[in-house]
Amino acid sequence: MNIKTKKVAGSFLIFFLFWTLIILAGFLLLDHTGGSGGGKGSGYGGSGNGAGSGYSSGGSGSGQGGTASSGSGAGSQKNMENGKVNTQVKTSSKADTKGKTPVKNPPPQQKNTPPPAESSPDHEGAIRVMDNNSKNTDTATFYLPQKVPVGKSGNAGTSKGFFGVEVGGEDKVIFLLDVSGSMATTTPDGNSTRLQLVKNEMANSLKSGYRDAENGGKRGYFRIATFSNDCSFFPEKKTKYYFRKRKEILDAIAFVNSLKSGGATNMRHAWGMLLPIIREQQIRTVYFLSDGEPTDCSPQSLLQFLNKEFPTLKIHTFSLGMASTLLKDIAKSHNGVYREIF
Repeated sequence: MNIKTKKVAGSFLIFFLFWTLIILAGFLLLDHTGGSGGGKGSGYGGSGNGAGSGYSSGGSGSGQGGTASSGSGAGSQKNMENGKVNTQVKTSSKADTKGKTPVKNPPPQQKNTPPPAESSPDHEGAIRVMDNNSKNTDTATFYLPQKVPVGKSGNAGTSKGFFGVEVGGEDKVIFLLDVSGSMATTTPDGNSTRLQLVKNEMANSLKSGYRDAENGGKRGYFRIATFSNDCSFFPEKKTKYYFRKRKEILDAIAFVNSLKSGGATNMRHAWGMLLPIIREQQIRTVYFLSDGEPTDCSPQSLLQFLNKEFPTLKIHTFSLGMASTLLKDIAKSHNGVYREIF
């Protein structure tokens, strides 16, 4: 082979190697830009594999899996189509549960709430009635057995007498009842008001007196006085009603059920209005109920008035929703029973 032929062959070989390298470089470039296909995802509870295909060959990618059980990997694949880049995300829902137990996605987390409070008899339809003036100095507590909806009268109440204090068919009685604005306060069971509670209890006590009078042929009688800003009486015209007369008992219950609350707590005025009635009708016992302090005098001045004008009168006192030193002292100085109703 002459020198000229060797030069031609060498040039051809260089040319061939050059373009071979160019072509290989082109394939390598396409391999990198063709897109990474498969993605491998990892989750909190397991792992997942993603699969994808590149333009010219397979690639590998990484992605974040889902929570709790199976992860879903994702890789991006780029293809050159008409000079535009088309980006796709390919995922795999297959979970790698090897050696692990698949768990369903957990429900949304609930807010922490405290456990319900234990039931208390004070809030289960029970009205607490305490006798702080009992002979053995112990506090007697009992509960009214039923709930009574607001605006309805029923049999709920103590089994005998007025909040447990007996009403005898032979007695000569005045019920002195507070109907001031605070008597609209809701009772602890949330099912009544203080005034409605008194209405229920008055119906029971009047019926108790009726049964006692009817069975023994007794001739006891009663009147009802209510006070707030002023003082009103029932019956208005007739001086007294008898326990043994059924119609008069029913009329008295109807009057009590018609009572409405409102106004101040003018105790001194009410007792002043009672003064001639107590004396003329020879009243022996007063059931005196209130849920507050007097608004027309001081507690001490009222106690002094009662001690002076009614030294022998028996006065049972009932305090609703509060402990009353005044009512307790009145009962103590007039041979009566003091009770707190909550």
